[in-house]
Amino acid sequence: MGSCRGFLLFNEQPHFLVIWNPLTGSSKTISYSHIVSRIKIPLVINPDHKVPYGFGFDASRDDYLVVLSWPDNYNQHHLDCFSLRTNSWINLDAALPKSMGTWKQQFYGLFLHGAIHWLCYSSQDYIDDAILIFDLKERSFSKISMPKQLVGCSPINLTILGGCLALYWYHDDITEIWVMKEYKVPSSWILICEIPCGNYLPLCISNGSNIIALNFELGYVNLRFTKYNVSEKLLNYSPFSLSHYHYTYGSYCVHTDSLLPFPGDVKDKDKKKKTDH
Repeated sequence: MGSCRGFLLFNEQPHFLVIWNPLTGSSKTISYSHIVSRIKIPLVINPDHKVPYGFGFDASRDDYLVVLSWPDNYNQHHLDCFSLRTNSWINLDAALPKSMGTWKQQFYGLFLHGAIHWLCYSSQDYIDDAILIFDLKERSFSKISMPKQLVGCSPINLTILGGCLALYWYHDDITEIWVMKEYKVPSSWILICEIPCGNYLPLCISNGSNIIALNFELGYVNLRFTKYNVSEKLLNYSPFSLSHYHYTYGSYCVHTDSLLPFPGDVKDKDKKKKTDH
């Protein structure tokens, strides 16, 4: 469901989340059953279901946070947050701005610059398509405008490339990729490339000009890696593919290994050593 500073977030049925560091083997299981009991509609978190969530790091508190959105009886979304440092859920009492009442098809939030980002659109005929931001330090919302050229376009997705917010969408077997060069500066959106390939899911940029991506055929039957060189406009496919892959069976994210411990683990070990002595 996401990755942050070496930790991976997973969903485990029926109502559990698992945070795991694959390099150290440390893990933590979190129950969200209390949120499920709070609402009347079914709430299941996985890539198939429309439950917005996010995973990020609050540097001001040295804390990892899992943010989960849930709708009340008036279909107004609220946020609850799990703190790894306190090992507890926090009701943030932060409701989604009413003018931004609907998520697009992408429900996982992306962590960047101390905030979680979702792609949303206005309830008023797409006139206010934007990226919704939840600042983990301030616990407050703000938003960033999309390029005017993409307002109302579909399907459109949000990703992070080279440490910048990026948008991509498919049309006529072409994938357009737009990048915001300066964070929170809408005028800095630029179209960096038009890749002659549909169903192209950019993951990261390597060596400054190579966009590494996943490409799937219609129906998600085959999935393979691709590399597109922006400066040379050259597209290469990996010689192998994952056959009979289906998106509903899993998801993917960019992950970087880390030896970082869970918050509090170091202090707990120090206390144990003092007690042993």
